[in-house]
Amino acid sequence: MPLSYVPILIGLAKSLAKDPKALAEVKLDRTAAAYKTKYGLAEGFHQKLMNK
Repeated sequence: MPLSYVPILIGLAKSLAKDPKALAEVKLDRTAAAYKTKYGLAEGFHQKLMNK
């Protein structure tokens, strides 16, 4: 998943969250975002896309 999707994913998380005040403080630098996207989110998104 390209690094350019990270801001979109954070925006999605903010819009879906029940506590937007807490998520407003979410900040990811480039390295953390790349790591979390590749190892934390990519597999789940891939599975959801493949199930559709």
